[in-house]
Amino acid sequence: MLVISFLFVCLFAVIHFLSAFFDRIPSGVRYRMRAVSGGITIAYVFSITLPNLSTTQETVEKSTSSDFVDMLNSHGFIVAMLGLLLNYGLEMVQKTYKQENPRLHVRAAIPVVYYILFNVITGYLLLHGQIGNVQETIFYFAALAIYFFSSDLQLSQESPHFFRRIGRWLLIGGVFGGWLLGTSFSLSAAAISSLYAFVSGGIIYHAIKGQMQEEGKLPMFLYFGIPCILYTIIWVMVK
Repeated sequence: MLVISFLFVCLFAVIHFLSAFFDRIPSGVRYRMRAVSGGITIAYVFSITLPNLSTTQETVEKSTSSDFVDMLNSHGFIVAMLGLLLNYGLEMVQKTYKQENPRLHVRAAIPVVYYILFNVITGYLLLHGQIGNVQETIFYFAALAIYFFSSDLQLSQESPHFFRRIGRWLLIGGVFGGWLLGTSFSLSAAAISSLYAFVSGGIIYHAIKGQMQEEGKLPMFLYFGIPCILYTIIWVMVK
């Protein structure tokens, strides 16, 4: 598992490295690629992430005191909600900076700082997450690779110069750093489940937001819907 997880980390790093060239992709192609990535991410959320959040809740309940459980009866879902809210809040802060200081690099750094944290957790979960075998790890990697591609595509469009020179290298360092932390120590089951829930909240937010904001005709829906259905069918067949 150590070798396989390191291979996936390297592939994540390749995606971030190549993201510096995403802004050169024609806008029409980018639009279709984002629709495809959104469809796959949505399929991952509803076929894997949400069911796993139920497991997350059970894990935390077994690992905490009854008083705490009584206070946070749906702990896993609450952590996922906090992850979603953090994503939304950071996006609003970024838009505020963009309106008040359109040339300020802070507006480009805000989402990168969050994605560094996201990458650290992702790299760590490759070793210690709620992934039972190589098969599930592959689906986890495929969905996260698509998610990274979509988020990098957006970052490269908003601040291409900053992202090319600094941002992508920080993201690469984050995913390798998280994996190295995973090789050094293991957190409790409750902590790992909470990390997974936090990451899930971010994925849910970006997956749904990206599609709700897009405007297009029926062909764009097909670019979104067909990959979504295919990913779900393949997961059900191999599960």
